[in-house]
Amino acid sequence: SQNERKPHHIDAPTSRTPTPTSFTQLQAQSSLSSPPQSAGIMLGSEPEPVPKLPPRWLSEAIHATQTSYPRDRFEAILRGPNWRIKCADCPGKLYVPGPGETLSNYEVHLRNRQHRQRVNNRSSRTKPA
Repeated sequence: SQNERKPHHIDAPTSRTPTPTSFTQLQAQSSLSSPPQSAGIMLGSEPEPVPKLPPRWLSEAIHATQTSYPRDRFEAILRGPNWRIKCADCPGKLYVPGPGETLSNYEVHLRNRQHRQRVNNRSSRTKPA
């Protein structure tokens, strides 16, 4: 009969489902109300004070090492509570300063054959023609 309608299509729901943008906004709102305890910086609050500069001994050691290896690119970065040395020529690698207040451990990396090859390759590409 005509009154029997077979469900061949589904009507659009009257309530709006979250779009990716509104879903992200909902996540942000929920993180404001209950931020995760493991987060370093929480949304909606003042960030914890983080030292922006490495300790003086590390800055001095980096400067001295940069003087010895002027073509090498590296920097001190803060990972959690510890400073690490990041090599720009060897992506994804972080090195622990030391022993003591030196970069002796990192200098082993600077003398590494693969590292030297990467520096040489980069330097030869960046020289003016």
